[in-house]
Amino acid sequence: MKIYHIYQNQIQPGDLLVTFNRGNLLSKLIWWLSKRPNTPRASHIAFCLDKFEIVEATWSGMRRGSYQKYSIGKYDIVVVRPVFDFDPYEARRWASHQVGRHGYGFLQLLALAIKRIFSLRSVGDWDKNGLICSEQACTIYRQMGQQLFPYLKSCAEVTPVHYLITSKFSRIFDSRFPLER
Repeated sequence: MKIYHIYQNQIQPGDLLVTFNRGNLLSKLIWWLSKRPNTPRASHIAFCLDKFEIVEATWSGMRRGSYQKYSIGKYDIVVVRPVFDFDPYEARRWASHQVGRHGYGFLQLLALAIKRIFSLRSVGDWDKNGLICSEQACTIYRQMGQQLFPYLKSCAEVTPVHYLITSKFSRIFDSRFPLER
């Protein structure tokens, strides 16, 4: 069953698609690097442009895509919506402008691994030319004047799990725990 058929009409610009690919070793590694006690599995973030398109950081850089590759069963999927005031259309414009402009932040994944392994408080931004997915979303909201995670040194230290444990977003869909419709 394709996820976008279930919640597509609920999506608004500015929502985030938070995913975890159950069968993917890299997804498991990213979650391990970013998990906290009793947190749900999350390894990827995509910014919702509208009911049909997302912008996401991929291995080939920032790209525009569709929800169609995210299916229930293969992925744990949560859609979160900001609870703060912002202009979703301005955020959409800024997110669209990033397509093709950045590479993937491979060095930042290494920085997060070192942070986790050595229990460091902060590692900073190791890859100024690249973005990881959670950094991309944080940067978009920062452009809108929102400081989502003031306890972190930079957006480069934000992980997908942060978006599920903060009070600044509410869940509008969770494939693991279906919400009342």
